[in-house]
Amino acid sequence: VNFNISNITMTPILADSTATIKINGASVSNESPYPLNLEVGSNITEIEVTAQNGNTIKIYKVTINRAEPVTVTYNGNGNTGGTVPIDTNQYSLGENVMVMENVGNLEKTGHHFLGWNTGVDGMGLHYPPGANFPMGSQNITLYAQWAINKYTISFNSNGGSTVPDVSVNYE
Repeated sequence: VNFNISNITMTPILADSTATIKINGASVSNESPYPLNLEVGSNITEIEVTAQNGNTIKIYKVTINRAEPVTVTYNGNGNTGGTVPIDTNQYSLGENVMVMENVGNLEKTGHHFLGWNTGVDGMGLHYPPGANFPMGSQNITLYAQWAINKYTISFNSNGGSTVPDVSVNYE
Protein backbone atom coordinates (compact mmCIF):
# COMPACT_ATOMS: atom_id res chain seq x y z
CA VAL A 1 0.00 0.00 0.00
CA ASN A 2 1.05 3.60 -0.44
CA PHE A 3 2.96 5.48 2.26
CA ASN A 4 -0.06 7.65 3.09
CA ILE A 5 -2.05 4.61 4.26
CA SER A 6 -1.08 4.04 7.89
CA ASN A 7 -3.92 1.76 8.98
CA ILE A 8 -6.50 -0.59 7.53
CA THR A 9 -9.44 -2.57 8.88
CA MET A 10 -9.91 -6.34 8.49
CA THR A 11 -13.43 -7.70 8.85
CA PRO A 12 -13.58 -11.50 9.14
CA ILE A 13 -16.63 -13.24 7.72
CA LEU A 14 -16.98 -16.84 8.87
CA ALA A 15 -19.04 -19.35 6.87
CA ASP A 16 -19.80 -21.24 10.10
CA SER A 17 -20.83 -19.11 13.07
CA THR A 18 -19.49 -21.69 15.53
CA ALA A 19 -15.93 -21.34 14.23
CA THR A 20 -13.62 -18.84 15.93
CA ILE A 21 -11.05 -16.45 14.59
CA LYS A 22 -8.05 -14.62 16.02
CA ILE A 23 -6.14 -11.83 14.33
CA ASN A 24 -2.63 -11.35 15.70
CA GLY A 25 -3.64 -13.34 18.79
CA ALA A 26 -6.78 -11.31 19.57
CA SER A 27 -10.19 -12.97 19.37
CA VAL A 28 -12.41 -11.28 16.85
CA SER A 29 -16.15 -11.70 16.46
CA ASN A 30 -17.64 -12.64 13.12
CA GLU A 31 -18.15 -9.58 10.90
CA SER A 32 -16.50 -7.28 13.47
CA PRO A 33 -13.96 -4.80 12.10
CA TYR A 34 -10.42 -5.23 13.42
CA PRO A 35 -8.08 -2.24 12.98
CA LEU A 36 -4.47 -2.79 11.93
CA ASN A 37 -1.79 -0.10 12.18
CA LEU A 38 0.81 -0.31 9.45
CA GLU A 39 4.49 0.51 9.82
CA VAL A 40 6.60 1.42 6.80
CA GLY A 41 7.87 -1.83 5.30
CA SER A 42 6.57 -5.35 5.74
CA ASN A 43 3.63 -5.95 8.12
CA ILE A 44 2.74 -9.59 8.79
CA THR A 45 -0.73 -10.32 10.10
CA GLU A 46 -1.48 -13.77 11.47
CA ILE A 47 -5.03 -15.05 11.15
CA GLU A 48 -5.93 -18.17 13.13
CA VAL A 49 -9.21 -19.93 12.32
CA THR A 50 -10.48 -22.72 14.57
CA ALA A 51 -13.20 -24.94 13.11
CA GLN A 52 -16.47 -25.59 14.94
CA ASN A 53 -15.11 -28.91 16.32
CA GLY A 54 -12.39 -26.97 18.16
CA ASN A 55 -9.68 -29.29 16.90
CA THR A 56 -8.96 -28.11 13.38
CA ILE A 57 -6.84 -24.99 13.35
CA LYS A 58 -5.63 -23.20 10.25
CA ILE A 59 -3.13 -20.37 10.43
CA TYR A 60 -2.82 -17.88 7.59
CA LYS A 61 -0.22 -15.17 7.27
CA VAL A 62 -0.97 -12.07 5.29
CA THR A 63 1.84 -9.68 4.42
CA ILE A 64 1.00 -6.05 3.77
CA ASN A 65 3.86 -3.89 2.49
CA ARG A 66 3.61 -0.18 3.23
CA ALA A 67 5.79 1.77 0.82
CA GLU A 68 8.57 4.10 1.94
CA PRO A 69 7.84 7.78 1.35
CA VAL A 70 9.67 9.30 -1.59
CA THR A 71 10.93 12.86 -1.94
CA VAL A 72 11.79 15.49 -4.52
CA THR A 73 15.10 17.34 -4.12
CA TYR A 74 16.13 20.37 -6.14
CA ASN A 75 19.75 20.98 -7.18
CA GLY A 76 21.13 24.34 -8.40
CA ASN A 77 23.41 22.58 -10.90
CA GLY A 78 26.23 25.12 -10.79
CA ASN A 79 24.27 28.14 -9.63
CA THR A 80 26.35 31.11 -8.46
CA GLY A 81 23.63 32.79 -6.41
CA GLY A 82 20.24 32.30 -4.81
CA THR A 83 19.00 29.19 -3.06
CA VAL A 84 17.39 26.01 -4.34
CA PRO A 85 13.74 25.40 -3.49
CA ILE A 86 13.05 22.89 -0.73
CA ASP A 87 10.13 20.51 -1.12
CA THR A 88 9.29 19.20 2.36
CA ASN A 89 6.56 16.84 1.12
CA GLN A 90 6.75 13.08 1.39
CA TYR A 91 5.10 11.46 -1.61
CA SER A 92 3.52 8.11 -2.35
CA LEU A 93 3.79 6.23 -5.63
CA GLY A 94 1.58 7.91 -8.23
CA GLU A 95 0.92 11.00 -6.12
CA ASN A 96 0.87 14.28 -8.05
CA VAL A 97 4.02 16.44 -7.76
CA MET A 98 3.87 20.11 -8.75
CA VAL A 99 7.30 21.32 -9.88
CA MET A 100 8.40 24.33 -7.86
CA GLU A 101 9.13 27.77 -9.23
CA ASN A 102 12.57 29.33 -8.92
CA VAL A 103 11.46 30.73 -5.55
CA GLY A 104 15.02 31.15 -4.23
CA ASN A 105 16.02 33.33 -7.19
CA LEU A 106 18.70 30.94 -8.39
CA GLU A 107 21.15 32.51 -10.78
CA LYS A 108 24.23 31.47 -12.67
CA THR A 109 26.60 34.09 -13.99
CA GLY A 110 26.20 34.53 -17.74
CA HIS A 111 23.19 32.20 -17.94
CA HIS A 112 19.43 32.26 -17.61
CA PHE A 113 17.16 29.73 -15.91
CA LEU A 114 15.20 27.36 -18.21
CA GLY A 115 13.47 25.09 -15.70
CA TRP A 116 14.19 21.72 -14.12
CA ASN A 117 15.43 18.40 -15.49
CA THR A 118 15.86 14.88 -14.14
CA GLY A 119 19.34 14.74 -15.72
CA VAL A 120 22.23 16.87 -14.51
CA ASP A 121 23.26 17.25 -18.17
CA GLY A 122 19.76 18.22 -19.30
CA MET A 123 19.25 14.93 -21.12
CA GLY A 124 16.52 13.70 -18.75
CA LEU A 125 12.92 14.77 -18.54
CA HIS A 126 12.39 18.55 -18.66
CA TYR A 127 9.86 20.12 -16.29
CA PRO A 128 9.00 23.80 -16.42
CA PRO A 129 8.02 25.39 -13.09
CA GLY A 130 4.38 24.65 -12.30
CA ALA A 131 4.34 21.40 -14.31
CA ASN A 132 2.90 18.26 -12.74
CA PHE A 133 4.10 14.67 -12.84
CA PRO A 134 3.14 11.46 -11.03
CA MET A 135 5.67 10.44 -8.38
CA GLY A 136 7.57 7.24 -9.06
CA SER A 137 8.76 4.73 -6.50
CA GLN A 138 12.22 6.31 -6.05
CA ASN A 139 13.44 9.65 -4.70
CA ILE A 140 14.04 12.12 -7.52
CA THR A 141 16.41 15.05 -7.95
CA LEU A 142 15.48 17.88 -10.28
CA TYR A 143 18.46 19.86 -11.58
CA ALA A 144 18.31 23.51 -12.60
CA GLN A 145 18.83 23.87 -16.33
CA TRP A 146 20.70 26.85 -17.64
CA ALA A 147 21.21 28.38 -21.07
CA ILE A 148 24.16 30.62 -21.80
CA ASN A 149 23.35 34.28 -22.39
CA LYS A 150 24.00 35.51 -25.93
CA TYR A 151 24.82 39.10 -26.71
CA THR A 152 24.77 41.04 -29.95
CA ILE A 153 27.50 43.61 -30.47
CA SER A 154 26.68 46.38 -32.91
CA PHE A 155 29.27 48.72 -34.39
CA ASN A 156 28.90 52.36 -35.27
CA SER A 157 31.22 52.99 -38.24
CA ASN A 158 30.89 56.76 -37.97
CA GLY A 159 30.50 57.04 -41.72
CA GLY A 160 33.09 54.38 -42.56
CA SER A 161 32.54 50.90 -43.94
CA THR A 162 29.63 49.02 -42.43
CA VAL A 163 30.62 46.37 -39.93
CA PRO A 164 28.04 43.60 -39.39
CA ASP A 165 26.69 42.87 -35.92
CA VAL A 166 28.41 40.05 -34.05
CA SER A 167 26.63 37.56 -31.76
CA VAL A 168 28.70 36.21 -28.91
CA ASN A 169 28.12 33.93 -25.96
CA TYR A 170 28.87 35.10 -22.45
CA GLU A 171 32.31 33.86 -21.36
